[in-house]
Formats: sequence, structure tokens, C-alpha cells
Amino acid sequence: MQLKPLRDGYVRCETLMPLHGCFILQHPDMPTRRAMALLTEEGPLALSVTAESAQWIAGILAKAAADMRKAS
Repeated sequence: MQLKPLRDGYVRCETLMPLHGCFILQHPDMPTRRAMALLTEEGPLALSVTAESAQWIAGILAKAAADMRKAS
């Protein structure tokens, strides 16, 4: 994955928040997509995902989990 190049006047703001839950919900207007809701202390963050992006996310998380287990 490549990040978009920074632009003048554009600020990318990121914080680390604990994840309290995750739900995959049907999208009422797009049957080929799902809404992935990540529950944080600041409230939910909803992302629209396709089958391909969901599989990509699952692979990245599985690799990260394996790496974290090796490190502990």
C-alpha cells in the first residue's frame, strides 16, 4: 500500500486508540460491500469494504498477529 503524497495545506492527523470491538455490517444500498465498524473510546469508525479489501485486511492482521506472538 502506498500513502498519497503530502500536499501543501493538508494535515494528516493520526492517533493510536485501543480497539474495543469490530463489527461487519450489511450495507443497505450496496450488497457487494460491507461496513466494517471499529469501536474505539472516541466512538465508531466505519469503513466500506469489498470482498477483496476484507481479504487483504484479514491477511495483514493475521501476519501482524503472528509477528507479535513471535516477539513475545
